[in-house]
Amino acid sequence: MANDQLPEAREAFLRAADPDAPAEVRADAYYDLGLAFYQEGDAASSEEDHEAAQASFREAADAFRRSLRAKPGNRDAAWNLELALRRIREEEEKQEQQEQEEQEQQDQQNQDQQDQEGQQDSQDQQDSQDQEGDQGEEGEDQQEQNQDQQGDQQDQQDQQGDEGEDEQDQQGDPGEDEQDEGGEGEEQQDQDADQNESEQDPGEQESQGGQEPEDGEGGGQRLPGHVERVLDALEDDEESLQRARARARAARERRRVTMDW
Repeated sequence: MANDQLPEAREAFLRAADPDAPAEVRADAYYDLGLAFYQEGDAASSEEDHEAAQASFREAADAFRRSLRAKPGNRDAAWNLELALRRIREEEEKQEQQEQEEQEQQDQQNQDQQDQEGQQDSQDQQDSQDQEGDQGEEGEDQQEQNQDQQGDQQDQQDQQGDEGEDEQDQQGDPGEDEQDEGGEGEEQQDQDADQNESEQDPGEQESQGGQEPEDGEGGGQRLPGHVERVLDALEDDEESLQRARARARAARERRRVTMDW
């Protein structure tokens, strides 16, 4: 019997198993109905639809029981009943195994997904750490560059400061040269004054009666006393030099001879 004809066969067998029909007819009708359900259960089992197969085998077992009630001692009905009950247990075990395999498969998928997510999180964390490390290295490089730039700017400022000090020193040197020139001028003025005094005091030379001057330590001509004092005063500070000049002028005035005849 083809599978597509099973629903029509079941309807026909149910009509034949009418309670008003003779027991023999009802027994044969239930037996054929059990065979139809049993065949339907085989088809569902081959498609691994264990739940539908169990339902079909239960219908087959029920039909075989009805057949045995209508006609007790029917060995074929009893044997088919035993087969239907056995197939029910087999389909239950297959269904449990299938559910267990599906559960294990689902657990494995969940575990794989968790492992994949964990690996992704670890990779993301590693990438984040690497990125932070790269940013830290870039920050250190930038900080070193900034420090180098600051050092270069400081060196430029120091160089500019040194150049400014050199310019100030150069500008201050002419003043010192002028002061040195002024000192030389003062010495020249003192020498000119001494020469004028020598020219203006002929009386003093005559008053010495033509005596020869005493020899100095070096054997040369001894300088006048006021000239020696002036030379000594040149070694002192400016105030001593002024006092020496004042004493020299006073000495010159005292040595001048007034011609009253």
